[in-house]
Amino acid sequence: MKILSFLSRRKNYVLVIFLLFLFSWFIGHSKINKNLSVYVQSAADSLRVVKTKNSSVYKIFDKSDRIYGYGAIGTGSGYGGNFSVFVISDTAGCIKKVVPVDTRETSAFLIRVLKNRDFTSSFHGRRYDDSFILSKDIDAVTGATFTSRGYAEAAENALKKIGISFFNYRKEDIRKFNIVFGTAEVIIILLFIGGAVVRKIGGRAVKTGRIVSSLCGFLLLGVILNRPLTLTFFGRAMLGYFPPVSTDIYWYLLFGGTVIFAIIQRKNTYCYWICPFGAVQEGLNLITGIRKNPGFSRILEKLPAVVSFSAIVIILFTNNPSEASYEIFSTLFRLIGSDYQFVLLFIFIVLSLFIFRPWCRFLCPVQPAIKLLTDMSCLIKDRTSGRYKKNNGDQE
Repeated sequence: MKILSFLSRRKNYVLVIFLLFLFSWFIGHSKINKNLSVYVQSAADSLRVVKTKNSSVYKIFDKSDRIYGYGAIGTGSGYGGNFSVFVISDTAGCIKKVVPVDTRETSAFLIRVLKNRDFTSSFHGRRYDDSFILSKDIDAVTGATFTSRGYAEAAENALKKIGISFFNYRKEDIRKFNIVFGTAEVIIILLFIGGAVVRKIGGRAVKTGRIVSSLCGFLLLGVILNRPLTLTFFGRAMLGYFPPVSTDIYWYLLFGGTVIFAIIQRKNTYCYWICPFGAVQEGLNLITGIRKNPGFSRILEKLPAVVSFSAIVIILFTNNPSEASYEIFSTLFRLIGSDYQFVLLFIFIVLSLFIFRPWCRFLCPVQPAIKLLTDMSCLIKDRTSGRYKKNNGDQE
């Protein structure tokens, strides 16, 4: 009871969670195998691999000890995290083989990419001075665009290293990406700003604005982009695996907007105004108009925080943003997921007909993560202003 009383105070529970995350992060980073020689040798099969002065570039010899080609490790940014590939080229600097050696990508998308022979074979024969632009030079795998881009980015990165090390390829020749900023990014900005303005106006505008915002979130983040906010976003940020701004400014706008509003305004704008799965649950509940509140709901409503923080600990401990991902967003909008995720999706779709937002209340890991940010913000404000006010995290 004393422990529960201790944790019931916001400043204490925030401190405990912070220390737990810090400890998990330290353990996870201490286990990182920075020496990928074992993976590299496995990828090279019976060939002999010799490391050069550049620790990620290699010379490769055949059984007769004649030069076979060159190798290098490159890193790319996928949907859920970074991953590395080992590229083997011939003596002319053309790709002979690409092998993933260290993956922190969402497994469902990575498997889809690796099983697509047309995609993986399209890299063979490409030279160090070739371009790897997705949809122009290389066709992305349907339903795994970000993973395809990350794979291409990693392969290109490795091949450029080979070009620089063995063919006098100049660094300034490496292609620079232009920032991709389109309609989706504009809509994300408008959703966050619009939510803040409408809440400021108050009255009936709040209800109308929330309906419009939820529909936009459903169409954009769910149906069109299939990329809602997940716990993986938080995991990537905490591990420092930030995607390239040039090709994924959407990630920064969605995650950054959520964090900024949680810290500055202490509002959970995303969950209640933008989340596409939240909109789906509310839409299903409108069909029946039934909003039961089972007796066990109070107990289950404590589950998301436990599950969310446990998942973050696993993410930090394994140094893998996608390791503890169990959300069912991709299962709904992309029809990609494990058997248990499809079972979960079915259960919560049925529950949504009778209970208001059951996933959000009973199992979603994103809401507790955002609430932790609002609690931290309130704690800092209370400490600096000399006041201490109880806050449960504004929902709307």
